[in-house]
Amino acid sequence: MDGRIQATRSRACVASRTSPYRRPTRRRQASRCRRADTRRRPIAHLRRGLHGEARDHLWHAVRLYRGLADQVGQARTLLNLGTVAEHGGRPRLALRYAELALRLFRAAGHRAGQANALNNAGWYHSQLGDHELALHHCQRALLLQQEAGDRYWQAHTWDSLGCAHHHLGQYPEATECYRQALSLWRETGERYFESATLTHLGDTHLAAGERSAALGVWREALDIIVELGQDTDHLMEKIRTATP
Repeated sequence: MDGRIQATRSRACVASRTSPYRRPTRRRQASRCRRADTRRRPIAHLRRGLHGEARDHLWHAVRLYRGLADQVGQARTLLNLGTVAEHGGRPRLALRYAELALRLFRAAGHRAGQANALNNAGWYHSQLGDHELALHHCQRALLLQQEAGDRYWQAHTWDSLGCAHHHLGQYPEATECYRQALSLWRETGERYFESATLTHLGDTHLAAGERSAALGVWREALDIIVELGQDTDHLMEKIRTATP
């Protein structure tokens, strides 16, 4: 898949060939779109390493939303496809999905969606090494999110800003961004993302020559990861390597 929305429509959005009287209503079509776009199944596929299954599931949802001319539904699903591409080691494709989503959100006048797409694009730019552009995108996203009072997505964007500052060697700025994200994660009870940001903060402390501070936050992250039953190998390796 090259990132372009395909023109073909799903059978779920056209009349049944066996009975012309069973054409789905718009409400029924919308219900099918919501079921196809539910995050649980793609996330379950990702956690099992089944990137192809997650991608196929979400492209089915894109086609359904396209059949309904639902730009916001298409855009949200494209952001999820970007997550799948990122997990599959394809950040450039993930960026393409984020840019497509941003275009659709703008056409629909959906400012919260624009903010999320800008943040995702910034994160992918950072992964591709363009950290100045990442900062530009994420700062624009944060303004929109603050305007909307969306604290969950503000936390994601603060984390993305921390990543960009870190790779530019701006460690105090990165540390402050991560602390802003952590405050919001704790406020919203998002333990998984709290552990991820703690891990990033530890990386910044280590890069700044603050080994003991790095070990401290990594151990905090490890406690959360164990609590959640997630894999600890990567973080344990960081702690082992940094321990004198």
